[in-house]
Amino acid sequence: MANQQSHIVYKVKNLAIYVLVVAVGFVVRRLPRSAALYLGAWIGDLLYRSVRRRRQIALKNLKMALGDELEAEELKRIARRSFQNMGKTMAEFLKASGYSRERLLRMFQIDGVENYHRAMKSGKGMIVVSAHIGNWELGFQIVAILAGGALGIVQKFKYHRLDKLINSYRTRHGVDVIERGTAVRPILKLLKQGKCVALMGDQNAGDGGVFVDFFGIPASTAKGPVAFAMKSGAPIVCTFDARLKNDSHLITISKPMEMQVSGDLETDIQINTARVTKQIENIVRKYPCQWLWMHNRWKTRPESNIQHPAPSIQRVLVLSDGKPGHYNQSLGIIDRMDDVSAQVIQIRFRRKWRDNLLRISTRLLAGVKLPAEMIIAILRWSLEDTSASEVLDVGRFDAILSTGSSMAAPNLLLGQLTGAKSAVCMKPSPVGINHFDLAVVPEHKKPRREFGQVVMTLGVPNRVTPEYVRTEGGCLAGKLSITGRHVIGLLLGGDDRHYAIPPRITSSLCDALLDVCGEMDARIALTTSRRTDPKSEDVIRTKMLDDPSCCFAILASEPQQGNPVPGILGISDVTIVTEDSFSMVCEAASSGRKVIILRVERRKQGDPARQRVYQMLAGRGYARMADISSLKDVILDFVGNSSESEVLDDARTAACALRDLINGRRNS
Repeated sequence: MANQQSHIVYKVKNLAIYVLVVAVGFVVRRLPRSAALYLGAWIGDLLYRSVRRRRQIALKNLKMALGDELEAEELKRIARRSFQNMGKTMAEFLKASGYSRERLLRMFQIDGVENYHRAMKSGKGMIVVSAHIGNWELGFQIVAILAGGALGIVQKFKYHRLDKLINSYRTRHGVDVIERGTAVRPILKLLKQGKCVALMGDQNAGDGGVFVDFFGIPASTAKGPVAFAMKSGAPIVCTFDARLKNDSHLITISKPMEMQVSGDLETDIQINTARVTKQIENIVRKYPCQWLWMHNRWKTRPESNIQHPAPSIQRVLVLSDGKPGHYNQSLGIIDRMDDVSAQVIQIRFRRKWRDNLLRISTRLLAGVKLPAEMIIAILRWSLEDTSASEVLDVGRFDAILSTGSSMAAPNLLLGQLTGAKSAVCMKPSPVGINHFDLAVVPEHKKPRREFGQVVMTLGVPNRVTPEYVRTEGGCLAGKLSITGRHVIGLLLGGDDRHYAIPPRITSSLCDALLDVCGEMDARIALTTSRRTDPKSEDVIRTKMLDDPSCCFAILASEPQQGNPVPGILGISDVTIVTEDSFSMVCEAASSGRKVIILRVERRKQGDPARQRVYQMLAGRGYARMADISSLKDVILDFVGNSSESEVLDDARTAACALRDLINGRRNS
């Protein structure tokens, strides 16, 4: 009798929940997106207030994970916003069930898509690990679109009508789904065929999981992702969605994870699972209000005799001033550091004069040990509230890395406050490099006297690699009609205090390139910079854009999406870079492609130190030098030469030095 009553209750709930979800979907699909999200947040808020058990689990989890770092009121705020995000996710998922691929993609910014291309090149498939953060449901659909289809391993819903409905929405854009815990063989077969398998890595795995630290607490975690990877050879790529302030989305795709393979399978699974879990912890720390705290993540507890080795993962905090050139230098170093967990915080000052005063004060007081209370007060006084809160709540880091003069003072102050090592790129003015534990200094900024903590590089670190430009070039080539033709790339800079590129030089350059193209039946792919003279861009519009030799052109003064430089490097047989743009010369030299550094008009003597480095690059096989009068001959000779160019990798040099610093192998 009791079983019959339970069955009746189940059938009623099964139907009621199905009808409720269908009704909500019907409503949100007819609302503007902003109204649908508002409704979703309201439903999430209602659940926070009414579902006491889940609210208590969320608050308990937050206290375990962040209780030592945040006040109780802040934990409650995070819990409530987590429920609201869950409601938004539900409403957005239901509304997007009728979206086309193109409309769905417009909702997302995607960072790191080249990492998918890199992973899939292995021919062994790809394992995408994600977490219940942002809008994880739509995130899986984006994975499938980018990867050309994906198999999603999902948790089955208790109510079968709801399960069938949700899975019908999940499979709209190339996602096939199977239930978690099903047979392993079909999954391995798909990976062997070079397909993508996607699954969540942040759920309690019960007694069958492996215990690894999550926020410093042992958590039962599924072995599946790592076990599949080790058995098939498929790379693991962690991919996470985050909801931005305007309710658009940012998908972050990490580089393929380096796997430990020692021969001890059990230990390897544990350590590699810990590495995956650490990446999940990093994204949750960055967007705590968007994770599913109401899930009972620590439900399964380890027995007292279970030992779990601490993963050797180092944490680096990157301070960014928002300038792409500086950001790419820091990230170029991080990209070359395996097993490093990085968090990026953008620093904004309340006023420019406070930035300047802080720099001068740091120059005068650097080396003086300040009380923690004073450092906190200084940072709160100089930084905007959001930036101050972020940097003061970062927790423990092994090192702090920054590029740019305005980041030097916060770097040193945070280093004192947290005990982390301080590392800097370039020579920040007026703070200098004396009091940093590590300074990465390019040759053209070489200090007059030697410092033990300085590592010298020929150029500046950057994120460009031969693999990256090859991938980006392949994507760009697919959109252009260049098969069988040589391509000449042009990266045109602009005016600064040392160099000038007036319209007459731009005009002569265009004529020289068109002459070469006529002789070689070649094509031109070009882009300009923010410093390019508008009149020089007008010359390009007049001479280049309507000429059939120009197959691709992006002008910096016009709206654009993404960075065109890697794609141009990837499709070009030879790339010309004007000498005014040192960072662009370094990126080109890091691509492994044939590079010509083009002399332009110099103000007085130009920059002798920079020109000395260019001669060193040419002498070591990274590039050649030319002026406009000799450009044609250099291009023809370069293209006809089958020898490979050397690859500049200053970022790896800096990464090795930073790793040695963290591991105590470098004297500070």
